[in-house]
Amino acid sequence: MRTRLRFFIAASLCSLALSGVQAQEVKGGTTTAGAPMSASLVPVTQAMLDAAAGDGLNHLHPNSNYEQTRYYPAAQIGVGNVDKLKAQFTFQTAVLESMETSPLVVNGVMFLTTSFNHVYAIDAVTGREFWHYKHKMGPITTFCCGPNNRGVAAYEGMLYMGTLDAKLVALDAKSGKVAWEVQIADPEKGYSETMAPTVVEGKVLIGTNGGEYGIRGFLKAFDAKTGKLLWTFYTIPDKGHEGVWAENDATGRNMKRDIAAEKKQLAGKGGAFYQTLGGGVWMTPAVDRKTKTVFFVAGNPSPDLYGTERPGDNLYTDSMVAIDLATGKYKWHFQYIAHDVWDLDAVSPPILTQARDKDGKMVDVVIHGGKTGHVYVHERGTGKLIRFSEAMIPQENMWVLPTAQGARMLPGANGGVEWSPMAFSPKTRLAYALNLHQPMTYHVEAANYPGGSKLWLGGAFKAIANEKQWGRLSAVNIDTGKVAWKYDTEQPLIGGALATAGGLVFFGEGNGLFKALDAATGNLLWQYQARCRGWKYADRLQARQQRRRVRATLRHAGPKGRPRGGLFVSPRPLSRRARRPRSGEEKGRALCRLPWRRRQLDDPPVSGAGGPDCPLSLPRAEGLQGGPAQRAVDAAGGGEVVARGHARSLRILRRAETEAHRFQGGRGARRPRQEEGR
Repeated sequence: MRTRLRFFIAASLCSLALSGVQAQEVKGGTTTAGAPMSASLVPVTQAMLDAAAGDGLNHLHPNSNYEQTRYYPAAQIGVGNVDKLKAQFTFQTAVLESMETSPLVVNGVMFLTTSFNHVYAIDAVTGREFWHYKHKMGPITTFCCGPNNRGVAAYEGMLYMGTLDAKLVALDAKSGKVAWEVQIADPEKGYSETMAPTVVEGKVLIGTNGGEYGIRGFLKAFDAKTGKLLWTFYTIPDKGHEGVWAENDATGRNMKRDIAAEKKQLAGKGGAFYQTLGGGVWMTPAVDRKTKTVFFVAGNPSPDLYGTERPGDNLYTDSMVAIDLATGKYKWHFQYIAHDVWDLDAVSPPILTQARDKDGKMVDVVIHGGKTGHVYVHERGTGKLIRFSEAMIPQENMWVLPTAQGARMLPGANGGVEWSPMAFSPKTRLAYALNLHQPMTYHVEAANYPGGSKLWLGGAFKAIANEKQWGRLSAVNIDTGKVAWKYDTEQPLIGGALATAGGLVFFGEGNGLFKALDAATGNLLWQYQARCRGWKYADRLQARQQRRRVRATLRHAGPKGRPRGGLFVSPRPLSRRARRPRSGEEKGRALCRLPWRRRQLDDPPVSGAGGPDCPLSLPRAEGLQGGPAQRAVDAAGGGEVVARGHARSLRILRRAETEAHRFQGGRGARRPRQEEGR
């Protein structure tokens, strides 16, 4: 098909390998203005959000639509022309840290976030910066697995973001100015926010992190205009959290529980521990607009590995949960792993679609990609499990109980499918899931609740140093549960997949390669060496003032968990050069913008499967980074390391020297970057 002036925007959050540079936490809640805001920006209405699944010009939800299919409905870029994509510009952010954001695009204006709760509004065609907001952090921040933020929600001229100090902030989309902010929970008790909220019918829905600190998880709804709390659903009920004393997991395998001993423990200690039982909500919920039902998955119980402290099934941890949109009242739940002592919690966001039931009838379903390495397909109205897929990655020694010396089990604690959002294509009937293979041993140690914001694992999960780690993109037929094809990568995969009507699946690897596969066969069609450490997402927008059709690949998260600060735009050649972004220097403790000449990437894309994997050549780092570091130094590479990092502010790290910390490595050690999860 003949097209003109079309190009593809790819959000790559580059890992700038600057020796000795650490992340900064900006201490001023300020908005810096850049170029005048585009006149094309319009308020995002409820009607626009409802129609997002068919909108090829905007990207209005973190996962594309309320159903969270991550399916792009246009087909102008397809198997026949994907090899024409080329780099156009790079947008450099002011924060050199992990980026796991899912940018939005509204009529050619892109909104993206970084670690430490920065928000940018930029021109998605040229990279011009309209404004830059830096959240003023509170005195206490407590968070697991990096200072990440996964994006904003847009509604009626406002943007909504959760923050590391457990606040919900509303910004004016045109100016970046703060309209209001509210405290969601107490960060000194282990609560923080990294998920992208969603907005529906005037309600901002947001969950919480903190399952590693003994919080009580929840999903809350706030009034989008005022910030008033409307309802709260707790993922840990005050009564009945012991459940049905399930002996088997969702696939029917025995989990080797000592039910009699657990019942005795519960009788002796009572059930008041529900207040510290965990169950964080890591990722954005899906919304069924017809039935007004919200679907989300709840994370691990606390402590992660020491189950003696929490007898029972620990409802609703490791579960899919459905609640009423208007009231937040419970509808149903399905628990994948009762009394989890392996940290194989439910994290990847649910997807709403249709699939064949056991009688071959097409029904409404909700699906989830698990850390166990299975895709689960549920009846949407009842939660009944229709089927689970074949194992997408190796499974071994399941469910061996953790020991003091360490017990080997596959998958490792990161999965399977970690927080990585799946994509679903209605054309191929396939769900596309990014998996990790990380052999680990599981260690347990007695650990009572330490209180406050202290890490509470009750043991450790350790990577096996001499065993290879790798990743796999699996395509699963949700009507049969069969794995249609798989594409293996040299490094573990964490990030998002994107399926398109053009018959493509996009994803990124930890070595900086951004790839497009044939959605039906898994054959590699195109790849580009971004010289960064992660990619995600695609969308198309229209710059009306220039009458151009634009494709935007927008979502990022590092397959190794730690990509760093930049935005690549990969277009087809234009008839005229795109206007260059404004340069300038950030005041205070932020990063100086790189000169434009240093942002240009003239390297052609790599065609086929044999392209080089070259390091990124960058200028020296002097003067680029200011302010004291507010995170722990990464664990040294090599040897046994803890496979889940727990980055908090330096203040909290100094207060968190518990027995569990010493057991893991003497200082609350973070795992190296290749081991990182959420």
